[in-house]
Amino acid sequence: MKRAAWLALLIASMAFTPIPEKVTDKKAKDILDATSKKIHSFKTIKIDFSITESAEKKADITRKGRVWLKQNKYNLRLAGQEVYCDGKTKWTYIKDAEEVHISNVKEDEDELANPLNLLKNYQKRFTARWIKEETQKGKKLDIIDLYPRKVKGYHRVRLRIAQSDRQIMSTTVYQVSNASQNVEVDKFVTNEAIKDEYFVWDPKKHPGVEVIDLRKKK
Repeated sequence: MKRAAWLALLIASMAFTPIPEKVTDKKAKDILDATSKKIHSFKTIKIDFSITESAEKKADITRKGRVWLKQNKYNLRLAGQEVYCDGKTKWTYIKDAEEVHISNVKEDEDELANPLNLLKNYQKRFTARWIKEETQKGKKLDIIDLYPRKVKGYHRVRLRIAQSDRQIMSTTVYQVSNASQNVEVDKFVTNEAIKDEYFVWDPKKHPGVEVIDLRKKK
């Protein structure tokens, strides 16, 4: 779900963008390891966010959304869509069309929807560079860029991480089409009780919805 890509959700074409050496610098690694350890220590996370889409010759579009995270599971609400993921299967419910699309989860394709997946084994999928320090809204932030090791629909992900508590404050995904998506964290709540059923689409609660199964049949 490109519109809901996290990270930013999850943003200059690669032909015109120099690719850095495939080596993560130590400062970036230390910060990302600490951030990953912190975020994976929570049993659940709820994030209210604002996502701004930018493209050449078009006005920016900003939308509000919310995502619930539990290990490799998530429930995402954004722009008239509800995405349920139990770690293996993903259901994308499009309200206006009264359709739900069912697909298998591929971690590398779904990494931008779930920041836990983004930080999990990030060194296998990205080169990371510490860029600079910034102060925003009174908080000191470390700015880190992630470059995918394999060709993707995006060529860079920028993370802004608070130095005080290693919380991801925002992400920007720079796409190969010169568009970008910036996700700002508005509210971050941890360790609320969330049942596993919350990450599975329930057809009984959506009578009359057309089911489109995109999973490959054996």
